[in-house]
Amino acid sequence: MGVMERKMKRFIYYPDFEVRDETWLKFAPLYLEEINPIIPFSGEKHLSKEFANLIESSDLIKPIRPTDNQGRTSSLDATGKDMQMKNTNLLNYILSVWN
Repeated sequence: MGVMERKMKRFIYYPDFEVRDETWLKFAPLYLEEINPIIPFSGEKHLSKEFANLIESSDLIKPIRPTDNQGRTSSLDATGKDMQMKNTNLLNYILSVWN
């Protein structure tokens, strides 16, 4: 199996809109076919000129562009799941103390 066959197809990058670690970014093409940062259309104004140029000039970075509605729905889903986990953990704690 060659190196190309073992690469990850996609890598969703979310800690920030852009990859700040230049060393990581330089080595990324060895392991990844593409990096997919989540950048809403309203977030483009926050990108550095260098990163915006990299998006335009290479196939390595292909942003995922959620609509406002998709972002809102995802936030509500994540918040709901977080609350479910907290409620479950609280209930389990209460039951463990109660017994």
